[in-house]
Amino acid sequence: MKVYFPKKIFWRNFWVQWWAYTFVVFVGFLIGALFVVSELSSSIREELYLQVGLWALKFFTGMLLFVVVLSLWLSYRSVKPLSHILKTVRGMVNRKSLEAARLDEEEVYEEEQGEFYELEVALNRVRRKLKKKYDQLDQLREESDTLMMSMADAVVSVDGHQRLVFFNSHFAKHFLGQNQAQKNFYLSDIIREPELLSLVHRALTDGETGEITILLSSVLEAREKDYAVSISALRRPEEGIIYGALIVFHDISELKSLERRRIEFLSNVSHELRTPLTTIKGYIDLLSDDLNSGKLEGAQQFTSILSRNINRLVDLVNDLLLISKLESAPELQIEINDTQKISEIVKEEFARHLQEKNQDVIIINHAPHLVADAVKLQQILRNLVSNAIRYGPEKGKIELQWLPVKNGIEVRVKDQGQGISEVHQGRLFERFYRVDKGRSRELGGTGLGLAIVKHLVIAHGGQISVRSKLGEGSEFICYFPQNELQQTQTLQETSLRS
Repeated sequence: MKVYFPKKIFWRNFWVQWWAYTFVVFVGFLIGALFVVSELSSSIREELYLQVGLWALKFFTGMLLFVVVLSLWLSYRSVKPLSHILKTVRGMVNRKSLEAARLDEEEVYEEEQGEFYELEVALNRVRRKLKKKYDQLDQLREESDTLMMSMADAVVSVDGHQRLVFFNSHFAKHFLGQNQAQKNFYLSDIIREPELLSLVHRALTDGETGEITILLSSVLEAREKDYAVSISALRRPEEGIIYGALIVFHDISELKSLERRRIEFLSNVSHELRTPLTTIKGYIDLLSDDLNSGKLEGAQQFTSILSRNINRLVDLVNDLLLISKLESAPELQIEINDTQKISEIVKEEFARHLQEKNQDVIIINHAPHLVADAVKLQQILRNLVSNAIRYGPEKGKIELQWLPVKNGIEVRVKDQGQGISEVHQGRLFERFYRVDKGRSRELGGTGLGLAIVKHLVIAHGGQISVRSKLGEGSEFICYFPQNELQQTQTLQETSLRS
């Protein structure tokens, strides 16, 4: 164990004692010499001057050596106990030494009670308390760092000059590159939004708390994101001096997107409902005028148009209710399905439409069984085949293909239509989204078919995608995950019920 000896205190104490003892010896020797010389006669005094001088020189030299040794010994004895106290104080100042100290096994004071025993005991108590405070501080710092790192929001703190002091992983992920995370940056080097920088400046100068919603670009994503940013000033508790600011970036892109979709959905619903209702109201007024005037020639045509628009309204409301039910809690009756039989049923349902456009549905079946809800599965195929018929050319072919894939089965519906541009493919499964609004309304439909298909596939734990190029038709692919054990159990339950 390293011992810290207080050399400066030792030598200071030594010189003080040496000068004090030397002065006492010198004064005593001078008084003694004068007294001896005064008692001698004048004749003897002259003869003994030389002898007395030599004797005095030897005696004074010996006394000086004695004083040096005595001063060294007394200084060492008085300073030596301070070495333990100095070691303790240095350990208290040096945090690493304090943290490394084994306080339960090592005592600061010596086993023998020295001159500074009470001081050593008091210092030992202080060191224990400091060690406890440091442990609590480390625990709080660890908890705060963990909290900051686990936050979904991006957090950054800056000093009075807007230099980055601390940032969590989410801030580094969204606003810093890999080479920037370890560098000393100013906030203006990363974010160049004048309004945000102005709020940060006011927080640092006036202590104002500010909030702002802005669009900021991300390092990982080229598109801009919506952020709700809050800025708070950091103050020292004692003086109240502002030494920095804390900035929190809350990503609200998803909320903004949902809000935009909600507004768009309400607008689309209003438009889809208003169109048939306006038509119904107009023809009812015409029919009422004809009946009042006794004209019945156009009544049959009017009632046919009214019936068609009422059916459109009923289909629209039913589809909206179905989507609402699928989004809340879809109920599935899972069983083993004969894919060939289901395909034939759906094909038979559209026999008249296929005949009108001289089209044909070709069934290619490499997966004879599928574990799914039979009613929901028919609804999926019905919507996909209906779209293929509606947007496919006359005398065209529609492929309905069942394929076994890894951990599941895919059903693919391919048409020979005009195809879909990549610009529209990302939003194709949104409610009321139409690639060509005018042409889609002319061909009928509520605009909810693909949205319903998507929800039904997701309810089975699957995925839906589309492959399409302009002029080459479209292919919709629905993936249904399958488990061999699940299929075996369903087959056993089916056989028991039969």
